[in-house]
Amino acid sequence: MNEESESLKRLLRIIYSDIIRGYSYCREKDCRIKHLGDEDLALVSEQEQDAKEQAVQSGLLSEREKITQLIQHGVWAPDEESRISFLEKRIKEQTAKLNTVVSKTLKKACRESIEKDEKELSRLQYKRSDILGLTVEKFMTRKRSDITIYHCFFKDRECKEHFWTEEEFDELDQDELYDFIQIYNASADEFSDKNIQRIAAQPYFLNKFFIANGDPMVFMGKPAISLTHFQSELLSSGRSYKSVLENNEKGESPPENYYDDPDKLVSWYNLHMKRPVENTNRFESKAKAGASTLTATSLVDADMDEVKASAAAKGEVVMDLNSEVEKKMKEAGKKQLDLLDILEIHGENTAGLSR
Repeated sequence: MNEESESLKRLLRIIYSDIIRGYSYCREKDCRIKHLGDEDLALVSEQEQDAKEQAVQSGLLSEREKITQLIQHGVWAPDEESRISFLEKRIKEQTAKLNTVVSKTLKKACRESIEKDEKELSRLQYKRSDILGLTVEKFMTRKRSDITIYHCFFKDRECKEHFWTEEEFDELDQDELYDFIQIYNASADEFSDKNIQRIAAQPYFLNKFFIANGDPMVFMGKPAISLTHFQSELLSSGRSYKSVLENNEKGESPPENYYDDPDKLVSWYNLHMKRPVENTNRFESKAKAGASTLTATSLVDADMDEVKASAAAKGEVVMDLNSEVEKKMKEAGKKQLDLLDILEIHGENTAGLSR
């Protein structure tokens, strides 16, 4: 195992511990950053709605109203607005595709396409935002950010005592508030979907999840409604991976060397969750020596390493058709194989058939 994988695995252990506890510790400020649950998010949404009503009453226009006004005055072009909508839709579609593609080559191409579109989208959105000025949505976003920071920072482990009183928080200057926003964002970035899936695939999580039979009350000690968002996401991924291990016909499990690489583990589980991409045809060899069965399997978009890994997990062997053709040509002393030669490569008994 290389140092990069070791470092990643240590980080995942820390993130897992934070998810279980329901908060992250910030050494810089000696405080806890609470992971929000449904009740917390509902409170934030209520206060955000209050902010919206306040903005409308003060005469602010919505983003859509402001865009229409800017287009009418020739300040913003309809083509640019249409391009933003197009890019947003294509990024969403490409992201969904990325989650279903197996091939490393196609994944790379998909990511590059998304990154290119995101750069263009970001440039157009920045230009539009600069022209728009303050809108109802912008006012709400600022307020939501402030509300979230207030409700996430606590002094104690139980997350009961807020880091500030309401009066102290209202008196924070913009630089101080921005500092806490940066700390919050850096902490939240660690709990990405990718990292949560990596943790869900780890034995130290799945073993206990199996013992708890996937029950949040047994595993987390509280009902599902009381789980934080990150806890819910982890248990959801765990349930999917648990299903892969329980519902495969051959009792497959990840290859041993995959446990050294969190990303390979996730890929293995995701591959086995996508059985529809696997097309199987069976050819029965009726040779007198026995009734062995040859299974021809193709994994759409998979490279050779992924095909071999999938086959190894099932106790199967990957046949390289090109190598087999070359071998057959040497054995038969031919420069070109006929149909019966090809059938024999695939395990068919060609006795009695004329060439």
